[in-house]
Amino acid sequence: MLISLLKCPVLYLVPRPVIRAPRVVVGVKNTPPPCRVIHFPINPSISLSVPASPFTNPTRKMENLWVDGAIGAIKTIAFVCDIITYPLYLVLQRPWEKKEGSRRLKAEIVHQDKKSITYKSKEKFSDPHLKMLAANIDTMEKVLNYVKEIHRNKNALGTREILAEEDEVQSNGRVFKKYLLGEYKWRDYGQVHTEAIQFGRGLRTLGYQPKNNVVIFAETRAEWMIAAHACFKQNIT
Repeated sequence: MLISLLKCPVLYLVPRPVIRAPRVVVGVKNTPPPCRVIHFPINPSISLSVPASPFTNPTRKMENLWVDGAIGAIKTIAFVCDIITYPLYLVLQRPWEKKEGSRRLKAEIVHQDKKSITYKSKEKFSDPHLKMLAANIDTMEKVLNYVKEIHRNKNALGTREILAEEDEVQSNGRVFKKYLLGEYKWRDYGQVHTEAIQFGRGLRTLGYQPKNNVVIFAETRAEWMIAAHACFKQNIT
């Protein structure tokens, strides 16, 4: 049994016979108040439990040696494998080329004014890009019209309905929302195009004019993309 003594810098456990601490210490500044002496009767039924020394358990010592040896062997094997495979990695992966590629200039500014900046890619044009250039697709409004004609009945935007939600408690105490989602419900390109036209007409009915600014405050979802294309169709930014 341990007793913490109020305003006492040291905890004394004193069995009988008792040695009393002096009440006053003379000549020492800022001396803490004397500690009370607590009498603890000697009880043979109370014994002091001391953790056993690891040297007294040879079985555990051998287990620790085996574990340390296994970990050391794994580290050695991994180090040797790194040395053997590193030259092969340099030859096949060429990491310096990827590093240089990440630093290269990928686009350049071709037009800039107070309201907009236009960038042009310095990369080689892909086949879809070349086809769009050949079809004179140079605005976002024309992009949706173009893909609608090519992929009218193909899936464009998919949404999963939230069937239920529950709180999931993490090991650190934080709580996350976990959603039980249903199957995907798809809109094809034709439906997306039709909804964008209708949404854009609604904006014009509400009084929005071309070159007005609109802020779309919504989560990342199909309706957000449809609203964005509706603005593109009405030249609203």
